[in-house]
Amino acid sequence: MVILDLPFPPSANRLTRHSAKGGKLLSYTNPDYASWRKEAEGMFLQQKKYCGTPIKGFFSYHIALDKTRWPKARDGDNRSKAVLDFLQAMGLIEDDKFAVAGSWSWAPVSGCFVQARAVTKSELESPATSHGKKSKATLISAG
Repeated sequence: MVILDLPFPPSANRLTRHSAKGGKLLSYTNPDYASWRKEAEGMFLQQKKYCGTPIKGFFSYHIALDKTRWPKARDGDNRSKAVLDFLQAMGLIEDDKFAVAGSWSWAPVSGCFVQARAVTKSELESPATSHGKKSKATLISAG
C-alpha cells in the first residue's frame, strides 16, 4: 500500500501548453505543473521512508482533495492525472495503466492525500458467469 500527502494537484487541462512556431505545433510542460512537481518531490522525499511499499501491477486508488478549494476548483476528477503520473515517476506504482479502480473526493485535507493498494488477479475474477464461462469484472471498491 502507498499513502502520501501531496500539494493540491493541477488540472489535467493545465499540465502542458501548446504553441505554434514556424508552422509547427510545439508542446511544453506548463511552468505551474513543473512547480507543482518540484513541490511534490520535496514532500515525497520527506515521506519516502513511511509512505509504503511500491506497487507492481494492478492497483486501486483514492485521492482526497482539499475541500476548501471547492467550488473554485470544481473539476476534481481532472486532478488524478497529475497524481498518478507523479506516483509512477517516483516508482510508487509501476504504470498508471494498471489502475483497475479509482475514486476521488473533497475532504478535510491539506492539498491532496492519495492512497493506492495492490489488487491481485484473483480479486479481478468475478464469481458471476456469462453463458457458463467465467468473466472478468471491474473492481468496484477502491478500499
